[in-house]
Amino acid sequence: MACINGRVLVTGGTGFLGSWVVKALVTNGYSPVLLDVAGNTKLMECLLNREQFARVRLVHGDITDMEQISQIIAAHSITHIIHLAALLGECEA
Repeated sequence: MACINGRVLVTGGTGFLGSWVVKALVTNGYSPVLLDVAGNTKLMECLLNREQFARVRLVHGDITDMEQISQIIAAHSITHIIHLAALLGECEA
């Protein structure tokens, strides 16, 4: 992973891809901020040890709420965003 300076916001951070990206970020010394509407951290808790998990900041929210996004960016001095948020729908057969 290329080294970047600053704070990273990961949207959809508790999903499947998000959890693995967060693991890579934390393993490389980052303390990412996660924005997720679901907030289910079960997979992430399996991937990270307690010390690593403690470095992750989870914010419950929706990427369509631009005011909240702006507040998160300002409050956490976010410099980079990894956008992985998506709605998963059920497939009808």
